[in-house]
Amino acid sequence: MKSPIELFNANIVTRASGRAKTLADAMLLPSDRIDNPRIMDKLLATLEPKEEQIVRLRIGGGEGEAQTQRAVARAVGISPGRIGQIESKAFRRIIWVINNLGTDEAVLDALIAKRRADRAREAEIASRSAETAAREREQKRTDALRRDERRRAKARKKAWERKLRKSEEQHQVLNTEAAYLARRINGLEGRGWVARTFLPRNSEIDRLRARARQCGIEIEEAGAEIARIRSSLPEGPDLAE
Repeated sequence: MKSPIELFNANIVTRASGRAKTLADAMLLPSDRIDNPRIMDKLLATLEPKEEQIVRLRIGGGEGEAQTQRAVARAVGISPGRIGQIESKAFRRIIWVINNLGTDEAVLDALIAKRRADRAREAEIASRSAETAAREREQKRTDALRRDERRRAKARKKAWERKLRKSEEQHQVLNTEAAYLARRINGLEGRGWVARTFLPRNSEIDRLRARARQCGIEIEEAGAEIARIRSSLPEGPDLAE
C-alpha cells in the first residue's frame, strides 16, 4: 500500500504526464518530487478547505487509509464525478505553487497565512451580509405585522363607529318619537271636557302615555348603550394620522 506522500506525488505526476487529462496539466510538471511530509502538508494547507479535505481523504494520512472517490463522495455528500473534478483542480493549484513559489517553508507559511486571512475576511463579510439580510428580513416581518395590525385596527374602528352610529341613530329616532308622543298627548289633553268625555279619546291618550313611558325607558337604555360604546374604544395602534 502506498504512503500518503507517494500517492501525493503520483497524483502530481499523473496530472502532468502523458496520461494527464489536459495539456495544461502536462505543462505544469514540477521538476522535483516532494519527499518531505511537512512540505506536503503545507502545500495541502494552501488549498481551499473543501479541496484540502478531499485530497487528504483520497491520499490518506495519520491513522486513515486512502479512500476511493465513491467513499469520499459519500463522506462529503457530493457525486464521485465532482470529487474527481475538485481533486484535479486541487493538484493543479499545488503544481502552480511549486512551479511559481517553490517549496520553501517560509514562503509556503506566508501563502497559507495570506489565504487564511483572505478567507477570514470573506467569512467576516459574508457574516455581516448575513446579519444585514437577517435584520432586513426581521424588519420586513415587523413592518408586515404592523401593517396587518393597522388593518385589523381599522376594521375594529370601523365596526365600532358603525355600532356607535347605529345606537345614536336609534337614540335619535326614540327622541323624535318621544317628542311626537308628547305633542300628541298635549293636543288631546287640550281638548275641552265635553270633547274628552263624549269622543273616544281617553283610550288613545292612555295608549300614547303607555308608549311614551316605554319610549322613555328605551331612550335611557339607548343613552346608556351609547355611553358604554364610547367608553370602550377599540384596541390597536393610533389611527389618527
